[in-house]
Amino acid sequence: MSLGFSMMAGTAGTAGTAGTAGTAGTAGTAGTAGTAGYSGAITNPLLADAMNKHREAIVDGAGLTSTLSAIFSAAKWAGAAPPWPNGNAPTNRNPALLEPHIRGFLYEEELASGVHFAHSGGETFTLFHLDRNSAGAAATGAPTSTAYKPIVKITRPSQAFFENQLPLVMNWADRRDERGSEILTQVLPQISYWSAVLNLHPTRTPKTYELISAALSFAMRVVMRFKFALACPRPVEYSPTVQPIVMTPGYSALPSGHATEASMFARVMLALLGQTDASDLGKLLHYQAFRIAENRVVAGLHFPVDGIAGHMLGDTLGRYFVALCQGGGAAVPGGNAVFGIPAGAAGDAAEPTGSCPADTPGFVTRTDFAATNPLGSELLGWVWEQAKAEQRASGFNI
Repeated sequence: MSLGFSMMAGTAGTAGTAGTAGTAGTAGTAGTAGTAGYSGAITNPLLADAMNKHREAIVDGAGLTSTLSAIFSAAKWAGAAPPWPNGNAPTNRNPALLEPHIRGFLYEEELASGVHFAHSGGETFTLFHLDRNSAGAAATGAPTSTAYKPIVKITRPSQAFFENQLPLVMNWADRRDERGSEILTQVLPQISYWSAVLNLHPTRTPKTYELISAALSFAMRVVMRFKFALACPRPVEYSPTVQPIVMTPGYSALPSGHATEASMFARVMLALLGQTDASDLGKLLHYQAFRIAENRVVAGLHFPVDGIAGHMLGDTLGRYFVALCQGGGAAVPGGNAVFGIPAGAAGDAAEPTGSCPADTPGFVTRTDFAATNPLGSELLGWVWEQAKAEQRASGFNI
């Protein structure tokens, strides 16, 4: 009897088939009938068939006498507003009508087409911009004359210079326990940190995010080109005792990409908000940039000098980017002065101040590119004005 009971009890296992009721979850696929299905992001033959039949039914049933093309404005083919580009602006050439990632492609093309990277002899490499200061030829639209002019050049420091900075890297390793959470959360672009300072939000300030994304994408292309050309080894390549707390990236050290990004963000946002370096916001964003770059040294991934090169490159690229957005902008100071490093600051942020300017061998030089060369991009100018409008709505007096 006990055997028979146990056998019957075994049939209770069939209750597990109730789990098949979970297939009701497939009803969620009905979502493919929505935007994703219509856009083609999710293949949905049923939706395509249904929409075709629906079109035939309503078009034939409505008894239309025309194709209704007259309801669309002729400005789609010839109009005046908005004035983009070059005064010939059908409304379907409005950047606002494009998907954001398509505008992103256009920003990248606009920025990349205006610069040129070249070896300038020895261990020096230069980023040039294309000066188009002559009116376009009527027949082709091409400038009647062009010339490449330097924006910034970097000379590779010596091996001895890096070896002299190795003790700094080793000493700063003592801060890893204190900085660990910052280091780990700043591996990727530091959007969280920037958003916390300026109250950015992807829904409320999407055009500001778009502007910054275009700027940082340009910065990374340039910084990676310098890294590849200069081929400066990382600290761990000088000593196995460095032992970084995160994996060393698979590309060269100088200039620091984190420093470049952070300083470019500071320069672009300060210009957008009409703030100066001496303002409280200016001090805050520059300090943040130095802290982020310093954390990369603490992590064992960079020498202090990598950060200094990145700060100078980022600030210079930021000013160039702003000039394109504003149609001229402020001139970039020439020479190799380390721009923006706070003098006499208290705390960790001050430590690079005391050592790096004196140690810097004049290896980064930038040119006053905007004083004589009119710049400007109608496309970047559009997103700049959109971002500025968002910041006004957020309460900034600009």
